[in-house]
Amino acid sequence: MTPDIVYVVRPGERNEELRYSLRSLSNLPHGRVWIAGYMPKWVTGVEHIPSPAKPGSHVHAKANLRAACQHPDVSETFVYMNDDFFVMQPHEQLPVMHRGSLAEVVRTGGMATAYTRAMRQTMDILTKRGVAEPLMYDLHAPMMVTRAGMLEALALCSYPMIQERTLFGNLQGVGGEKRHNHKVRRQDRGWSSWPFISTNDHTFRTLPVGEFIRGKFPERSPYEADAPAPRATPHRVAPVPRRPIRHHAVSTIRRVRVA
Repeated sequence: MTPDIVYVVRPGERNEELRYSLRSLSNLPHGRVWIAGYMPKWVTGVEHIPSPAKPGSHVHAKANLRAACQHPDVSETFVYMNDDFFVMQPHEQLPVMHRGSLAEVVRTGGMATAYTRAMRQTMDILTKRGVAEPLMYDLHAPMMVTRAGMLEALALCSYPMIQERTLFGNLQGVGGEKRHNHKVRRQDRGWSSWPFISTNDHTFRTLPVGEFIRGKFPERSPYEADAPAPRATPHRVAPVPRRPIRHHAVSTIRRVRVA
């Protein structure tokens, strides 16, 4: 039986990344599609798991994921998706992927301080549980997980940014093959050949990668109740015509002195 897809979705009605991510599911065999969190009004044909809003994006995302893992109708094995993940090439099944040694990823750095701190805390958790050389499973791509295993990982997330995917992958011993990070940054090249792509609001809206994704999936999916709004074009204001300047002859007024 093909696994379900579970999206963890942030609040907000305008979510064009989610629209095109749903379209990209045509490249991956799957069962039901679930949205845990906010479901935009234009979405149709999916199952919805409402989850109360929590302060902080990471806290809210983990609460949505926990609600999905606790739902009895979600398949025990499911594909964990974010709304900015895109399946760019056809797959018969989802590959198991990691980024290599977690310690090496931490050592090479180049990431925000909070993210590096979260990786170190994730590594400490795994080391204390006997995982001598943890692998890094956060590579911004869909991941096959189990409800029970992910609940175990979420229970260890005492800090909002601790990486539940990396906890799950190591504690469940999923193995896999080494791949690169699929998040597209401004300076990245070669993403047109990647099997998966992840964006953010800025890169999807303004950089060529967004146009590339939209061009790959022009057809409406079964999960859309409407078509996307046309992209706004810069509004050019016509110049206001200037009224011609009229030059009037200056008359000479003679003052008459009354006696």
